[in-house]
Amino acid sequence: MLRNYLTLALRNLRRHAGYATINLVGLAVGIACFLLVFLYLQHEYSFDTYHEKGDRIYRIVGYSGFGEKSWQSHISGDPIAEMRGNYIDVVDATKITRCGTDRIQLLDEVYPDIDMLCAESNLFNIFSFHLQQGNPASVLDRPNTAVITRSLAERLFGKENPVGKTLPIRFIGEDQLFEITGLMADVPKNTHFTFDLALSYSSLESKGCLNCGNFMYALLAPDADLESVAGRVLTHVRKVDGRENVEDIRLEPLRDIHFSEIYAERQGDKQYVYLLSAIALVILLIACANYMNLATARSIRRTQEIGVRKVVGAHRGQIMRQFLLETLLLTLLALPLALLLLVLALPTFNTLAETDVTLAWRGNLVFLGMVAGIIVLVGLVAGSYPALFLSKFQPVEVLRGRLPSGHSGVALRRVLVVFQFAASIVLLISTIVILRQLDFMQHKKLGFDAEQVLVVTVTDPLLAQQPDVLKEGFLQQANVLQATASFAVPGETRFQGIRLSSKPFGKDGPTLNIITPAIDADFLETMKIPLLAGRNISKDIAEGRQLEALINEATMKAMQWKVPEDAIGEEIERGKVIVGVVPDFHFQSLHQKIEPLMMLQNRSGQAWTIALRLAGGDIPATLDVLEATWQETGTAMPFEFSFLTDELTQLYESEQRTAKIFGLFAGLAILIACLGLLGLAAFTAAQRTKEIGIRKVLGATISGIVVLLTKDFLKLVALAFVIAVPAAYVAAQRWLEDFAFRIDLSWTVFLLAGAAAVVVAVLSVGYQSVRAALTNPVHSLRHE
Repeated sequence: MLRNYLTLALRNLRRHAGYATINLVGLAVGIACFLLVFLYLQHEYSFDTYHEKGDRIYRIVGYSGFGEKSWQSHISGDPIAEMRGNYIDVVDATKITRCGTDRIQLLDEVYPDIDMLCAESNLFNIFSFHLQQGNPASVLDRPNTAVITRSLAERLFGKENPVGKTLPIRFIGEDQLFEITGLMADVPKNTHFTFDLALSYSSLESKGCLNCGNFMYALLAPDADLESVAGRVLTHVRKVDGRENVEDIRLEPLRDIHFSEIYAERQGDKQYVYLLSAIALVILLIACANYMNLATARSIRRTQEIGVRKVVGAHRGQIMRQFLLETLLLTLLALPLALLLLVLALPTFNTLAETDVTLAWRGNLVFLGMVAGIIVLVGLVAGSYPALFLSKFQPVEVLRGRLPSGHSGVALRRVLVVFQFAASIVLLISTIVILRQLDFMQHKKLGFDAEQVLVVTVTDPLLAQQPDVLKEGFLQQANVLQATASFAVPGETRFQGIRLSSKPFGKDGPTLNIITPAIDADFLETMKIPLLAGRNISKDIAEGRQLEALINEATMKAMQWKVPEDAIGEEIERGKVIVGVVPDFHFQSLHQKIEPLMMLQNRSGQAWTIALRLAGGDIPATLDVLEATWQETGTAMPFEFSFLTDELTQLYESEQRTAKIFGLFAGLAILIACLGLLGLAAFTAAQRTKEIGIRKVLGATISGIVVLLTKDFLKLVALAFVIAVPAAYVAAQRWLEDFAFRIDLSWTVFLLAGAAAVVVAVLSVGYQSVRAALTNPVHSLRHE
């Protein structure tokens, strides 16, 4: 029996190759999208799951900060030694930091891109980082020792054994030699922190650099009391650093860190994962709906076959199994094409989503199980309605040429088309909204001029201590108009990194959490920021004198000064006097409202960025000259630069990525929906063949028949548009709520999406309508 089913299924697929091809492509695209998102979901949920003791590893995080507090991924007070020695619930604890690490210079080549951290030896006892050479109990115990990953060892030393060799590293501002005492396998990419080289934490301690931004982890006993451990850590930290800085401590499970709101080097977004999963499922359902439409559309051609089979003894269950098997067979045939599309799409998807998903199917039983499950599920979902619909035909009626009216079947098919286009229009509207918000953010006036501003990153700590030397060297170049040296520039995290809890000195007034970047006297001129009142800060920063400050309008209003002139001469905290007020400008992304800002004279003299305003002209030649000026300082660090406009654009990388992925999925959804509309058009044309023939005999024009066949489908698209608009409006409004500065939703957004859907629908239906209208009525009426 099974062989007979297969023979009939293959015969029907071959006989109706056009329909089979459309179904094959639709199902392949739907399955490929679903499997692609499944791989992405599997990748996101795989972070830190490879650690054998991962269910007992916790990160210690604190609710701390100056002024406005928040949960921090690193804490002060260093409770690690006490936890290891005195806490029964703690099996082991460790700390790591990025402090002190800089660059490697081997022979004449500098390697500034090596990812380094400082760690203790018990890192290898807690985490499952595979140490291939070296004693895990003591490999990082001594100062100036290091563990290197295999890929970095091959990069630096080729095939030679790296253990026992030394590396010259710029460490805490000094050139030092580190002995390689261990070789480890590369750190998996699906982890919340990565590194190429681990330096001994005792190297920091030997230089007197303690407690400098530690990330702390604890390995707990199986039955540990989390609240008790957190409480004891909090008590210790308060004794060391004081109650005002840390208000709470909690233990964060290792496997929750990737999706945590607290800092991680590789951070995931659960809402984004859920959204992509929902979109992939919708596209798969659209593909299944296509099969239903196309299968029922050509059912008229198989009614006599079904009638004959029933007359010779086939019961309904056998016919249902026949059609279900056809669907399963077609799904199996679509699978190789889906996997090919998946392989081709992965590089593009990884680029858009900024991830590294791979099709590692060998040994991936979950993925293989999903592939098998999706074949069965799609086969059942897509084939269930055609099987039920076609198997209910009565042999006497169909052999006489009387077909069932199929009102319920027509209604379901129309519902499916409405669902397809409604989902496609929602995706299309969402894409348009994201693109318009991006365009708004990229063209909004920020309150300063970012055009032709080159940002040079000072990567050499020695140069950072004397930035004026480099700044003056740059200013001597003809194409450089202005230059400013500061910790950072607007848009960078470091620009708003320091916050102080401040209030008017010696007066009643509100206490504010003010962002206080350090700038020099050339900052306003270089950034083209005007003054509302007062003057610019002076270049003279003598010890013992008050620090001069510039505030923005947000600070002025929060301090309850009515006009800018009221703020001039006022002190904010002891020793900080306001000399000027500037208009509000966007020093953060447009996600955030403009916060109180107080720009202070850079008394430390240290600067990590130098911003240059260029005159334009030959930019490549200017860059060559600037690089030569950089190298004249004698630094071994490479010349690193970027344009400020590019840095500001990078603030919205997430939105750009979302727009591209939404656009891609919206295009696929509309493509598959068009196939569904084509199927319904074919079904309608087949049902109304004789009606069309009679109309043509009575004088109906081709254009009139095309309009007759098309208008019903346009009604479905219009209904889909009506359903999609409220859903898309709510979704767009919720997404826009993440921006303090955003576009207003215009009716043109929805009209544009609706018009696009109508055009696509007309093009899809037009082919079948014109084909039906051109049919010779003699052929359609010859049996009458």
